[in-house]
Amino acid sequence: MNYLKAYCNLIRKEEHRVLPEGYTEKHHIFPISLFGKNNRTVVLTAREHYISHALLEKAFIKRYGFDNI
Repeated sequence: MNYLKAYCNLIRKEEHRVLPEGYTEKHHIFPISLFGKNNRTVVLTAREHYISHALLEKAFIKRYGFDNI
């Protein structure tokens, strides 16, 4: 599975939608830990936020290996 592609599809879908009701979280599209400060954020539900981080983790493990995390 291409985890980075799945992450990009999730983020693109959420960039152009109306804000969901209920609890939401702000998510940096480009992780601050890797790319430094940036203003590229999307608003995600808690479930979407969890999934986005899980996809990023899988993508980086697949690309760089488990030892480099």
